[in-house]
Amino acid sequence: MSETTRTPALSPATEALHIGNNRDFVDRCVSAITRSGVNGHGDVAQIAPQLFNWITDERNLRAAWDYLAAYGGQSSGPNGLRYADLSEYETWSLMRCLRDATRAGIYFPGPVRKVRVPKLSGTGSRTITLQNIEDRVVARAITQIIQPILNANFDTASFGYRPGLSRMHALATAEVNVTGEKRTCLIVDDGKDAFDNI
Repeated sequence: MSETTRTPALSPATEALHIGNNRDFVDRCVSAITRSGVNGHGDVAQIAPQLFNWITDERNLRAAWDYLAAYGGQSSGPNGLRYADLSEYETWSLMRCLRDATRAGIYFPGPVRKVRVPKLSGTGSRTITLQNIEDRVVARAITQIIQPILNANFDTASFGYRPGLSRMHALATAEVNVTGEKRTCLIVDDGKDAFDNI
């Protein structure tokens, strides 16, 4: 007669870490950040020990992959790999490889590919820099966890690259300032090619 191996009971907190899909995992991390009252300053020390593990968790990496596969553009980076090139199994294997390499300190972003594309206005062109999709996934995984911390530090009139805010919010704020508060001085700055110089 063989003995049956019994799995030890998990605590509700440990079990909760594994319930749901990849996006649920990211949402739980963001909730933990919000519950801890992180305001972008001293409170970050409360959750700092968990941040690296949350960022490099394969579920966070996979949520980043899924987001980018849907919304991040399909162009390949210098290595020629596209999101559609990998099977489900290969995608999860890649997420575990990225997790292990990042945690071991041996992950480094690959080279970039620069492409000139015409501007939507029809006048001139602009240069876009394409990373390998693996590097895009790691960057997005960092953003998904760190953004709630950084968002608390942004000025209320800062609209660029913030979730739920767009240029339409910036225009509406400018309109309120001009019409409601009688401010008549607006400075428009074109950030042409600024990102290559930051």
